[in-house]
Amino acid sequence: MDAKTVAERSRLGLTTFNILHEKRLFGFLKRGVAAADTGTEIFGLEDGEPVFVRFPLLGEAGGYVDLALQEWLGDPVVAVVPNVRWDPEGFQAQASALGYKWRRWVSYTADEVALECGNVFLDPYRGRKGQPYVVPPREVRKEWGLPPEQLADNKRRYEAYVAAVAATNGAGGLAVTRFTTSQGSLDLCSVGSVPGGAYHCVPEIAQGGDLWCVPAVLEMIIEFFLPPKKGGEGMYQGKLASDLGLYGGAALKDWQKIPPAVSDVSAKVILTALIAVEWGSVVTEIDARRPLGYLTDDHAFLVFGYSGVVAWTSVPPSAYLRVLNPWGLKEEHLSFSCLPSGSLLKFWQVGHTIQSWAMKMRRWARHFIRLRS
Repeated sequence: MDAKTVAERSRLGLTTFNILHEKRLFGFLKRGVAAADTGTEIFGLEDGEPVFVRFPLLGEAGGYVDLALQEWLGDPVVAVVPNVRWDPEGFQAQASALGYKWRRWVSYTADEVALECGNVFLDPYRGRKGQPYVVPPREVRKEWGLPPEQLADNKRRYEAYVAAVAATNGAGGLAVTRFTTSQGSLDLCSVGSVPGGAYHCVPEIAQGGDLWCVPAVLEMIIEFFLPPKKGGEGMYQGKLASDLGLYGGAALKDWQKIPPAVSDVSAKVILTALIAVEWGSVVTEIDARRPLGYLTDDHAFLVFGYSGVVAWTSVPPSAYLRVLNPWGLKEEHLSFSCLPSGSLLKFWQVGHTIQSWAMKMRRWARHFIRLRS
């Protein structure tokens, strides 16, 4: 891909981001927040082609927006992540000082990037100062895992975005009707929908080990359905990891172990099924105030909301999953059209619960403790 194409597609992504931000799709961002003028190209491992460009967010406490360079990603805006500092130059200088001869930034999984140093990959988020995190070979993926039919559909969607933005002729809005439908996103603590979906009431529990993303997501969902327990965060993860066979460096492969593991920890929460990642399923479960687990081949996320035009039978053009990443507790907004293949964990609750006010009291208590400290 030549520099002219990169520049044109970056401009398309920035224009789309600005329009959607102006329409308050990203309700978690302040109105004064904007993407920087220059970004960092992220390349693919398979063919070395640029996949997307990561632009820092200005006017916010860190954060970045990923804009697509490849049509098969579907949406020009791939992901919006607030409150995470993106400092590629600083990390490159740090890696160089430690003896790593960096080459470029690469996408090594669907939602992670790393600095490529020969056959070594350094992750800027999972390391510590003076000690970059070296990505294990098992985590390095060469493909995003999208099926052929979704790749073809994403290209059609991308072409629709190009046509819609071109039709505006600088008028400040998208001319196509489907882009101007009102957006909504669910707040798990509220009765109805909240424009932009800036708040949520799910427990925020980080994973306790490199392989414990699934136990962390399961624990957050279990604690959502139950009143707060004494014992501190992470109290269920050890038991869940043991039941799932995650000790000794073993990776979780058998998803069928999850239902009995959940039942072993709590008799009040039942994992009913693994379901396909479909927009209607997400809307149904979140509307019913039931968070979901999202499983890819190598990671798990907590799905606590969605953003976009509400639709039951088809994916809206600007649909995003609102997820909590158990690694570092990053809140992320992932474009629904370019999610890698995976499954959703669907949970039900047994009996009556007081989780709504209990979770609100927990968050108020945490806020009060922070103020006191």
